[in-house]
Amino acid sequence: MNGQEVYLRSSDLGTTVDTVDSLIKRHDAFEKLLATQEEKVTSLQEQAGTLTEEGLKREDAGHIQQKLNAILERRSRIKELSQSRKRDLSTARLLARFSQDLAEEKGWITERMQKLKDNTSTDISDLQGKLKLLQKHQAFEAEILAH
Repeated sequence: MNGQEVYLRSSDLGTTVDTVDSLIKRHDAFEKLLATQEEKVTSLQEQAGTLTEEGLKREDAGHIQQKLNAILERRSRIKELSQSRKRDLSTARLLARFSQDLAEEKGWITERMQKLKDNTSTDISDLQGKLKLLQKHQAFEAEILAH
């Protein structure tokens, strides 16, 4: 297995949005490199056709065709692996974004829960205290609805 196949089979998809974005950029650069090699493959096919047409011995022509087929199969496999990795990275980015948003929401909820605990120590023995607590509750409720 060559370096390209090892890279494409890598299970490292990142865990944070920044890491996944970096891996996506690296993969995009890999795909551009893969696309630039397309001309080389076309040229190789043309050369094999020319050699075969020039009347080489049957076994030599068969050997050339066999080598060309091996290269084309490997290239096809690399393209498939590349598409698969691109899909995996896209899914990993969605997951990383979800995890990041989830952590932010958990933090927000924890802050609000702490705020609620702090408000329970307010003196509500008189009407003024009760009105003040009601106002805080309404503001808190509005903040939750807005979020």
